[in-house]
Amino acid sequence: MPSRMRKLSRAARQAVVTAVLAAVANMTGMTGVFAQDGASDEIGAVVTITGAGGAVRAFGARVSVDGTNARVKAAGAVVDVRGEVEGQVWAAGADVTVVGQIGDDVRAAGASVVVRGRTAGDVMVAGGLVDIDVAAGGSVRAAGANVRLGPLTSVAGTLSAAGASVSFDGRAGGDVKLAGAAVTLNGHVEGNVSVHAERLVVGPQAVVTGNLLVRSLSEPEIDPAAQIAGEIVVEKPGDWFDQVPQASAPVVAAVFALSIFVVGLVFLIFARSTYGEAVDHVRFRPISTVLYGIVALLVLLLLAALLMAMIVGFALGVALLLLLPAIFVLSQPVAAAGIIGWIFGRTVPRLGVTRLVLFLILGALVIAFAGIIPFTGPWIVAVVFVFGLGAVFRAVLWRFRRVRATDQTFGTASESQAFGEQ
Repeated sequence: MPSRMRKLSRAARQAVVTAVLAAVANMTGMTGVFAQDGASDEIGAVVTITGAGGAVRAFGARVSVDGTNARVKAAGAVVDVRGEVEGQVWAAGADVTVVGQIGDDVRAAGASVVVRGRTAGDVMVAGGLVDIDVAAGGSVRAAGANVRLGPLTSVAGTLSAAGASVSFDGRAGGDVKLAGAAVTLNGHVEGNVSVHAERLVVGPQAVVTGNLLVRSLSEPEIDPAAQIAGEIVVEKPGDWFDQVPQASAPVVAAVFALSIFVVGLVFLIFARSTYGEAVDHVRFRPISTVLYGIVALLVLLLLAALLMAMIVGFALGVALLLLLPAIFVLSQPVAAAGIIGWIFGRTVPRLGVTRLVLFLILGALVIAFAGIIPFTGPWIVAVVFVFGLGAVFRAVLWRFRRVRATDQTFGTASESQAFGEQ
């Protein structure tokens, strides 16, 4: 378990730096190649890798991976992964394509995501435009503005898809859950189907061996040729939504506080050192941390605007803007623990796990209930966001500097040793 946590922590840190690397590579043409433990790691403006059985990690403006690989982690403006992969595939970018034979899970996210071929594990995809035609040995989960599950889609497990427009034309061996403004069902389902939609169209090729549950304001449009073996149940929103009690402000605050605590706990478990450093920036350097947060926010918005002004960088600019909700979520628990630490723990040089968790709980409650104060609440949450953004930015920047200093020291020592041997 600790080893898995360290791997997830490393992957999380790489994901934070990936967007910056892609933007810098796209504008500067930065290139660099290195190999480690049989794995192929590349960073560059244009990265092309033909695998020969090893693990691949690639970051750049345009990334292309093919051949046979043990596992693949790739990120950039344009990411294209093809061939045979024995393990997992992780891909993120503005334009992402995964085509081939995958021996484990596929996780992909981007403005446009295309997944083709066959995978032995699960498929998890999120993006603006999602196009899936894959035979999955596990389950499939997809979310996006426009989600298409084509006729070549075959899901051994369950299928869940949500978006403004969702269409399913493939086969599913388990239950299917679809949600969207417009949903089209024209595939074969060996189980029950649940649909939440403003408009549902059931096509002539649709086959459902179980029940069809529809939650919609309008009646579903079911083709006479469609085959539904079970019961068709249509529920109007009034039949189920009115039964949910209206949440009061304290309930909303409690849920907000709980979400801050959960995110902070995950951050603490998988990236304890980075989380602790970010909290320390708020505790000991609050003024400069706020300034860092303002600068980081302005730079992010300016970079997104510049990229969107260029034809080739429009998708990457949109992707940067889509990072803002994730940054907001990560910033809240950092600021929560940091502000309480600034009040009660400025004399403690380094906070242990117990104090970090305690300060996180207190800070989450303070921020959540302050956020529901009329008029001033949203401004308080905004200031907290800037605090957390600056702290996370400084922690990542400091860690990056230390890694570079370590690499330079190691390189100098290696050169000195080589010179001595000569």
